[in-house]
Amino acid sequence: MTSYVEALEHLNQTVELHEKWDLEKISQIIARPNATNIQIVGTNGKGTTALFLQKILCAHGFNVGLFTSPHLVNVTERIRYNANCISANEFGKVYMELRDIFDEKQLSYFEKLMVVAAEFFCRHPVDFVIWEAGLGGRLDATTAIKNDIVLFTPIAKDHSEYLGDTLEQIAYEKFFVSQYAKKVYSSPQSQIVQNFMQKQAEIYCKEIFFIPQVSNFYIAETGTVFDIDNQKITIPMLGKHYAQNAALAWNAAQQTLKQKFSVEAGKQALENAAWPGRLQIVQRNADKYVFCCAHNMHSLQSDLEVLKVLREKDILSKNTGVIFAVTRNRPAQQHLQMISKIFPNIVVTAANAQHPIPQELQQQNYAIANEFGDAVRVLQKQGIHDYLIIGSIYLVGEAYKYLELEVRS
Repeated sequence: MTSYVEALEHLNQTVELHEKWDLEKISQIIARPNATNIQIVGTNGKGTTALFLQKILCAHGFNVGLFTSPHLVNVTERIRYNANCISANEFGKVYMELRDIFDEKQLSYFEKLMVVAAEFFCRHPVDFVIWEAGLGGRLDATTAIKNDIVLFTPIAKDHSEYLGDTLEQIAYEKFFVSQYAKKVYSSPQSQIVQNFMQKQAEIYCKEIFFIPQVSNFYIAETGTVFDIDNQKITIPMLGKHYAQNAALAWNAAQQTLKQKFSVEAGKQALENAAWPGRLQIVQRNADKYVFCCAHNMHSLQSDLEVLKVLREKDILSKNTGVIFAVTRNRPAQQHLQMISKIFPNIVVTAANAQHPIPQELQQQNYAIANEFGDAVRVLQKQGIHDYLIIGSIYLVGEAYKYLELEVRS
């Protein structure tokens, strides 16, 4: 474990400088796994789409590497081989072997982890490696792999300070990656984004396969029910957007595997897939915790539609207490206004030690708690037993630590 501790200490000292992205630099040092490399790009739903695709491919007997971000509790969650996260020992070993290169090239936190993942996958037999893009696409480290297949989840406005203020600018940054791919698949997009993608596809001489909207969709207590290929499927995650992510993964796997694709294997894979913290409900005696990682306007709107249904079905009580946190550069006031229309009892707290409560929220008429445990106690004193944890994946991570939950998928 010594190398793992040393690796974390070195990694956590990394200074993040987005304005110094340099794809050429990481391209010179990264090892490309000898496999079919698949990149997941978009604004929301990348992680669940990546998970669904990995589960489907593994169910067909393939060895699959998976790189995602961010993590809830441990950094090892970001690098997975089939059903398992990389072990702390192996992470530490690979990282420390690469440490001198990291220092020389001055890589970012995300870039370091991706290089570790690539090296790890090169040391194991892999048929497919799935890379979830971090931010954007054109200059994202995952693009250095020059992936064989690209999947686009819904594209919306987010990270405008890096990607641009318009949907066309953001779509350009993301769709740029498709020029390297042999196959391109996309979830349904807004008309503006779809038109732009089709024009760019003509420039890159690429054909895009747009996945149709899922049909016969509804939310049940066991999850989300919908149809694919005349099969009724139930996934553990709640919401049509998760069903659409599953459909994207299903179609990409089906087109890739062709005659080898098994409908039954695909169905079982989706029904057994779980992505912690994504509209996840955890019962602890009389207390119910609902975790929601939505952190931008697009994802928050989608999740609130589901949460409203849960309240109408009495799966969540009318007096559910909200524990809210947000990271910098997020429209916190707009998020709170949207949430308070459904759940008005809100306690604002810090996302984690690195993301304190924004100053403007401390001056508003909200209950304030320094950390997650304090927020729970504020609501407990009001006799509340249903808790909605929302606004930041870092806050969900803090809740996982507080409740001593294990991250499983």
